[in-house]
Amino acid sequence: MKQSLETTSKVSLPIKRYTIDKYILEALKHLYPKGAICDLGCGDGDRVISLCKELNVKGYGFDFSQKAIVSAIRQAKKHPEVSSCFIADDISDIKEEWPEVEVLIQTLTMLRLSLNKNYVKIFENYKRNFPNMKYFLVFDMIASKTHSALNELLKSSHYEFYQETTFPLSNSRLWIFKNKNFQDNCLR
Repeated sequence: MKQSLETTSKVSLPIKRYTIDKYILEALKHLYPKGAICDLGCGDGDRVISLCKELNVKGYGFDFSQKAIVSAIRQAKKHPEVSSCFIADDISDIKEEWPEVEVLIQTLTMLRLSLNKNYVKIFENYKRNFPNMKYFLVFDMIASKTHSALNELLKSSHYEFYQETTFPLSNSRLWIFKNKNFQDNCLR
């Protein structure tokens, strides 16, 4: 399983860099984050570093792959002007609290996790692990059946649907969910 995840990560990297990241940046600009952003499944850290530069915020990246984290740390050293931190951890079972994180980003990882009641627990744990999280951005390429299941699971986890954008890539969507525990008056 781990090998197939690493292969998937390598194949999806060009899609992330040249397509997804620009959409995520545009979405984040409208959310006006002041706290840190966190990329769950950050790979080589490129997204975290470029978003932090552009938005002038701190960033965190989590990835199950120790190789990816080593690469992300190497990347970060090339950009000392960016405040970033990379952690090797399973995104479905993060152990610590990260109170400075305001926005979670998760891309192309939904198919790796089974969309069932265990996923509700994972999403609820994100609220515990990131107690000051206001928004959860999810970008993935999933079929309509999975799309409906994901929406229901996030609602079951007490996230409020905020926005969905469909993209030209097959079955591609960017969802923005709000943490129901936060009332945000900054949206414009």
